[in-house]
Amino acid sequence: MDRDEIIRRIVEADTEAQAAPSASREKLEGLDEELKLEREAMRKAFYARAERRIDKVRETENEYADMQITRIDQELKRKIEDFDREAEQKRERWADYLFRTATALPDDAK
Repeated sequence: MDRDEIIRRIVEADTEAQAAPSASREKLEGLDEELKLEREAMRKAFYARAERRIDKVRETENEYADMQITRIDQELKRKIEDFDREAEQKRERWADYLFRTATALPDDAK
């Protein structure tokens, strides 16, 4: 091997040595970008799953609230009907009492 050949090989080896870190940096930057995209996709999937869960809980809570409102409405309606029924039953007695009180007739004077 002559001196020119040795110099050529040294220069070739040096060029390859300098290119290797550059290629590694490019590959590392490519991996960083790939990881960034993957992380973003995972974040979007996580938030989408969380939104679905929140919607399901919201739906369940709304159904429960509707059931409670219906139950309370039915109970209120029943109490009003009971009150009206009791008032109707006592209406005659109240009217009689008010008449006696207003006219001041004794109880046995009916």
